Amino acid sequence: MIALENKLRVIPRPSSYRLGEGCISFRDPLAFSFPAGLAFEAGELASAFESAGLGVISHSAIEPRVRFELDATDEYMLGAEGYALDIDEAGITIQAATKAGAFYAVQTIRQLLPLGKEAVVSLPELHVVDRPRFGWRGFMLDVSRHFYTVEEVKGILDILAFHKLNVMHWHLVDDGGWRIEIKKYPLLTERGAWRLKKEFMWDYLDIEFPEPGAGKDVYGGFYTQEEIADVVAYAAQRHITVMPEIEMPGHSLAALWSYPNLGCTPEAAEVFRKEVGMPEPNVFCAGKEETFEFLTGVLQEVMDLFPSKHIHIGGDEVFKVLFENCAHCQQRMADEELTSVDELQSYFIRRIEQFIHSKGRILVGWDEILQGGLAPNAVVMSWRGMQGGLDAAKSGHDVIMTPYSHCYFDFGYDNSPTPHVLEFKPVPDEMTPEEAKHVLGGQANLWTEYVPDLPTLHRMMLPRLASMSEILWSGKPELDEFNDRLPSYKQRLTAMNLEWMEDETTTVPQHHTG
Repeated sequence: MIALENKLRVIPRPSSYRLGEGCISFRDPLAFSFPAGLAFEAGELASAFESAGLGVISHSAIEPRVRFELDATDEYMLGAEGYALDIDEAGITIQAATKAGAFYAVQTIRQLLPLGKEAVVSLPELHVVDRPRFGWRGFMLDVSRHFYTVEEVKGILDILAFHKLNVMHWHLVDDGGWRIEIKKYPLLTERGAWRLKKEFMWDYLDIEFPEPGAGKDVYGGFYTQEEIADVVAYAAQRHITVMPEIEMPGHSLAALWSYPNLGCTPEAAEVFRKEVGMPEPNVFCAGKEETFEFLTGVLQEVMDLFPSKHIHIGGDEVFKVLFENCAHCQQRMADEELTSVDELQSYFIRRIEQFIHSKGRILVGWDEILQGGLAPNAVVMSWRGMQGGLDAAKSGHDVIMTPYSHCYFDFGYDNSPTPHVLEFKPVPDEMTPEEAKHVLGGQANLWTEYVPDLPTLHRMMLPRLASMSEILWSGKPELDEFNDRLPSYKQRLTAMNLEWMEDETTTVPQHHTG
């Protein structure tokens, strides 16, 4: 049994709980009672009990020992994602104001159940009142550098749900490949979703895109719009919002291979090759109207597929040497009376933000979107440290903290081990209380240049995701107390057939940027 010595070995730690002195026994058949709106959540708990060896029935003549209660008036006390959980002689009672709260109660119970099948399941006598610290508890999955199938992505969503994370930031496009079907622009997936297969498969300085029909020597893939809708629905059942990222104006090599007319002039491209050293430019031209026609067309289809309030547009690592040497961009600067290429990038982001805002959505970008002036309604995702988030919050903008120092899970464990992630402070000490209100939360990011398969991805996520979950749901724990909970957590990962990093001194290649 997980709860011993008056300790609750659950990750993330509940906001408040009280353990009783005894255990409560549950036998087959175990009767459930739940409102119709909680059928999925009740089904998740029933499956967990069945894995532990008990048969489950619902709404029968047998007195229910597992009860779900949904009451919107509880939101004042529990919040939109909170719950109350009681395990006592009467059985298990879950109270929540929303389906999300009930779902998170189920995740807590899952960590209390035995790992094997038992004729009688014993759970600790327990009272929990729990709610998350932050409303944004995210994980970024990069599928551009290495492609992951729909079933693999669903498995990742299951892992996020287990950790009570509620946002999957889906990095769908980048230099390495375009992964989302856009019906208005079919070449994006006909051409941009594939690259020539290399021994190492990824290298910024050695990317080659094949012509369609190149056969076995290509690597890649993409999601149809039907598959995107399937993933979004799967996530929503688990109370996870999927936020898409469509990179612009930089990190756009796959799109420009598909539609080269959207790039800067050949003269600017030649300067780029000499000064940057990459074989082909990866930045949309900010001076051509057709660039904005293309991007708004893409974003319209993206927003039709994703109900997420937030739409991420990247905005990082733009090689502005192209803007400096492109006649179209220079003309745009003259027409708009812009004095620097930073202001030109800001102009680009502002135009995109106006379109996104007109559709009732909110633009999110990496902290480089601060350069040249921030779009009026934008949210800043601060990755190069905390300063971008501090600056954005000071100007009244919402921020998501994800500094690479603690939140980049493609970093090797020797640089960023599980205890180090626990040092992440989404609200830095120098923030005023008013500025702190703009911190929506934080997230972990996993870039996949060096993560070519699912087992590697799991090891880079786990067990570090436990630390991120703890920080964003509960706050910083005492390290010894957290370490006391880790062995049970790791045993559960193994029982879930998930690989996790056992030797946290193992060096893994790392990537510092988006």
